[in-house]
Amino acid sequence: MPTNNLRILFAASLNVALAAQAPAVSQTPQTELTSALAGGGGYDADPTAWRTLRARPQQDEGTDYSLRTLFQQDHGDFMQKRERFDPQVMLRGGMLMNASIGSNDGDFDLYRGTADLDFRLLISHNAYVSLGGFYDQRTYETNSTPQFRDETLFATGANIGFGWFVAEDVLLEAKAKPGYWSDLDSATTSDDFDCWASALATVRYSQEFFFKLGARYNEVYEQANLLPSLGMTWAGETVRVDMLLPDYFEVSLWPSPDFGILFGAEIQGGEYNVRGNRSAGANRSTATVRVQELLAYTGVHWQFTDEIGLVVRGGAALTGDYSLDDGNVNTPGLNGTLDPCIFFDVSLGILF
Repeated sequence: MPTNNLRILFAASLNVALAAQAPAVSQTPQTELTSALAGGGGYDADPTAWRTLRARPQQDEGTDYSLRTLFQQDHGDFMQKRERFDPQVMLRGGMLMNASIGSNDGDFDLYRGTADLDFRLLISHNAYVSLGGFYDQRTYETNSTPQFRDETLFATGANIGFGWFVAEDVLLEAKAKPGYWSDLDSATTSDDFDCWASALATVRYSQEFFFKLGARYNEVYEQANLLPSLGMTWAGETVRVDMLLPDYFEVSLWPSPDFGILFGAEIQGGEYNVRGNRSAGANRSTATVRVQELLAYTGVHWQFTDEIGLVVRGGAALTGDYSLDDGNVNTPGLNGTLDPCIFFDVSLGILF
């Protein structure tokens, strides 16, 4: 029998044996091996063919099909670009110095510390739920202010939400922050409770540009608790723009991927229920406190690793709507517009 016919018969027999012993092997590598043996000079012409064929099923078995891997493959770039830095843990400390309210006597310093936890739990490769909590403490220390005594205000509660990619380039998110806004000078009541909430659709128009549309409820604006949200993100190589009106606007310059220079403005505030200091005794009363600051800032962002970032900001509180009360009937409180003053804060973000 001719030599070529022997080679072809041997290759066909080898294919049958492989199909019986390793059914997971695709037909493509078998065909490749048949070609190598039948038409390429036999097994001796490619001594690695057998080892290559046997290794492929093991590589397929080692592929990571976890939800995290699939989510990152499908949406990782979207999630990374849509915000400058979206950590699961955010810790911030800052202060306003020598702040005053209109024509009222004296001034005050505001010391603020916040913690925000927001952990995403994947429920599919296209959706997740988020769970966490928040804590915000505002300590007001007065200087020659007869209308208002030192007071500390607290906001604390839960972060609850979900996200769903209804399409490859469309993310729907909803978030709720049920909690208490109070001075915590006695047991909390239903008057202390509130639930801030937001809903937002983010649409990716191109690799760099995202459009955002939604609505949010909070107590930052006294006469407009429920407002629409309109925003965009443009994530260029060295410049990015992040905007979500009416809450914030920021332009950042990135000389390197790990270092950014920030220029922006944001508005913050809230409404608190206070019941006066315990030491006031019979003179204690209930009052509603409103605070608000419009901040204009410049700062820097150091991204030490993919998981840890530090932001330092400084600038001015340009204005704000204030109604400060310490819950004491002997002090009338401070009401009016916040005068411009200096502010400074530092934030540490951690992503797990």
